[in-house]
Amino acid sequence: MGEPWMWRSTILSLALNLLAKAMVRVARWAAMLRQRALKDLAVWSEENKSAEIIVLEERLAELQSQVEILRPLHQPSTTRRYTLRERFLILYPPVIT
Repeated sequence: MGEPWMWRSTILSLALNLLAKAMVRVARWAAMLRQRALKDLAVWSEENKSAEIIVLEERLAELQSQVEILRPLHQPSTTRRYTLRERFLILYPPVIT
């Protein structure tokens, strides 16, 4: 048996090799799908293409409006936060008798 560090380096090199091969295969697969989609699109009639463009433009407008609505929610707030003492006083106001 070899040293443990030798096994780790061998396993790491094999894992990286498999990862690289997987990345190449995914890139080839994506290219084939893209080519197939472009060929299908080339076969469409002009009416179908213009209808699809209209649908996609409407979807784009919808997504842009959603982005405009959600953008302020994800930006850091500029309003002042209450301190712990202020929160406590809001939840439990002092009792004056």
